[in-house]
Amino acid sequence: MERLVKISDFGLTREGETYKMDPHCRVPIRWLAPEVLRTATYSQKTDVWAFGIMSWEIFAGQEPYPGMTVAEVNGQVRQQGYRMTFPEGTPIDMSTLIVRMCWTEDPNERASMADVSHALEKLTNLPRPPLVSTTNTEPQTNVQSRSKKSKAKKKGGK
Repeated sequence: MERLVKISDFGLTREGETYKMDPHCRVPIRWLAPEVLRTATYSQKTDVWAFGIMSWEIFAGQEPYPGMTVAEVNGQVRQQGYRMTFPEGTPIDMSTLIVRMCWTEDPNERASMADVSHALEKLTNLPRPPLVSTTNTEPQTNVQSRSKKSKAKKKGGK
């Protein structure tokens, strides 16, 4: 039996280094980096932040920022520099890695995902699994298709 975990959310998938979203669009506030909350600009570094949030979810077994409303999360993370603490039982090396590498306030000082991956390899003594090539490209085709339809709508087409 092959054990794989596949995590994806193609809802915000975009091409390019950065993406500026309409600030009035509905977005998953609890997973957003402070700079996204301030400027609605996404980058690879905002994905690193979200990886840190997802890591917290795995150790906590619950939705991020428990007991806080979305408005409270938005204000606390954006303006007050709030960071969740990891639950008891989380390996200290893991929580330290996430806080220092993924949740740095300044995105220019935040680690790249490659750096986080390398640090996780060292921490766990496990090599990163090789990339698996699949012949089934249907999900990618669907994402590309939805993206083309979205771009056509914005240009006034169908």
